[in-house]
Amino acid sequence: MTEEEYENLRELDRLRSDNPRLNGWLESMRERFPAWNERHGGGWDFGLASIGRLQELVRDVYGGSCARADADKDSDFLQVAAWYLGEVHNRHYGSVWQWHPDSLAVDPPVRPFVIQPFERLEEFPDEDGIEEDGRPVYTPVERLCGFMLPDQGDLVEDTLIHVPPSDRS
Repeated sequence: MTEEEYENLRELDRLRSDNPRLNGWLESMRERFPAWNERHGGGWDFGLASIGRLQELVRDVYGGSCARADADKDSDFLQVAAWYLGEVHNRHYGSVWQWHPDSLAVDPPVRPFVIQPFERLEEFPDEDGIEEDGRPVYTPVERLCGFMLPDQGDLVEDTLIHVPPSDRS
């Protein structure tokens, strides 16, 4: 990667990491979380064990229907659940939130996602050697909608996405 490509990636990372759209969404989710926590049984502690509980809650709310969840992506329930899932990843695997400020102008819109910090770029080489930035991107709301499909694994297994391949057990 050339110095110019590296600096372009760094600038994109900065833009996605700190902007009014992302900052407003994060603030809104933090404010909504206490009521969401109370409505859904309390005790949501951002621990890894809570991911299985979140998976079951989402399955119950949407009756296991990926289509129903997908149609409800902008709901308070699913947005806060997605924020919670991303926060679990951030707190346990050091990932950070990002969201491009123009992300809703594309079709389909790009949602907030978590990714390893730019400083860890070299730890996640692209397997095909094509992409300069091989860091895994995890979009919680998309994952909450998609995990109900039979071939999509489960949310608990997803926690490994933010661990460098050399550190996975």
